[in-house]
Amino acid sequence: MSQRMQALQGALADVPDLKLVSITCDPDRDTKERLAQYSKGYNADPDRWFFVTGDKQSIQSFSIQTLKLGMQEATSEEQAKGMERIIHSSR
Repeated sequence: MSQRMQALQGALADVPDLKLVSITCDPDRDTKERLAQYSKGYNADPDRWFFVTGDKQSIQSFSIQTLKLGMQEATSEEQAKGMERIIHSSR
């Protein structure tokens, strides 16, 4: 998903008021510092592309109730089979 956002950042560089927002689905791991480091790997313009976090319940509620996108934590069995720790939409 971040690769798509990076492409959008480049393709829409001439739209000055455009803002991009990436919301972590794993706030237990993704601290502000970790997100800042992650954003550098995508050459994110810090004035246009924001990487945000919050508490797990608020993020999950926002994802499901507001964005209408699924999100849940994988069970230990699912993780053992190779699934990501957090299952979420790629939209």
